[in-house]
Amino acid sequence: MSKIERASPPPCQQTRARGHGRLRLRSRQPSRTRTKGLASPSLVWPGLANLGLLGALVLISASCGGAAIAPENQATTTISLQDITCSSCANTSATAAKATPGVISATVDRPKAELRVRYDRTRVSPGEVVRRIQAAGYRAVVGGGAGSYKKHVVFDAGMDVQQVVSPSPDLAIASLAVAGKVTVVDYGATWCGPCRQVDREMYAQLLKHKNLALRRIDIGDWSSPFAKKHLADVNTLPYVLVFGRDKKQAARIEGLDLPALRKAIEARLAE
Repeated sequence: MSKIERASPPPCQQTRARGHGRLRLRSRQPSRTRTKGLASPSLVWPGLANLGLLGALVLISASCGGAAIAPENQATTTISLQDITCSSCANTSATAAKATPGVISATVDRPKAELRVRYDRTRVSPGEVVRRIQAAGYRAVVGGGAGSYKKHVVFDAGMDVQQVVSPSPDLAIASLAVAGKVTVVDYGATWCGPCRQVDREMYAQLLKHKNLALRRIDIGDWSSPFAKKHLADVNTLPYVLVFGRDKKQAARIEGLDLPALRKAIEARLAE
């Protein structure tokens, strides 16, 4: 087995565009000229019309991606990604897994930081797939339930910060605003890389201003009931709402824009 060199992970490129919790990656078929329909198979491969349907399918399968994999040789495993910073890291890991000879497909479970890998057991082992992911710069182990993202900022005990995890779709967002304080409602997720920058900014702001409150909502994923109801018109995380001392919404910021966040907070505090 050839030695696999470990690389440094690429910078986290969080696209932040709405996506699904699971991403299926399949091998790219070699480019070829397509023939419309199958009315004249003998024009494509001489004698194909005499093979019968089953034989034709086997021949087409072999020509498009190698010999067909017998069902008894196909297997599925779960690989946990550990201490990744964002969903882009999971996608890059899936790409590394899919590039491993013998891997059929790789599916990302974003909230769990896991990959579901289908492979040919006669050509590759789960351990080899893990080594490929590690060579791409990420920690990974075979088995589910061990996936994790790096921890977000830990706020000081005296700061007015509340975490809202697994929020109900019926949550009244305005009820989170604190009377007499400027309140920032921050929609984020464990897999959102840019959300960590908002955390660091809010930590600095809370150190300076005692009359500032933060309410962090973990949306889970775009497919959660809460996100479907409250973020139907939002395509990007982080997503922040700023409420004035009167508990009325004063600013809405979609995407990472720290200068706009600072400006909105300062304007409300000055009132």
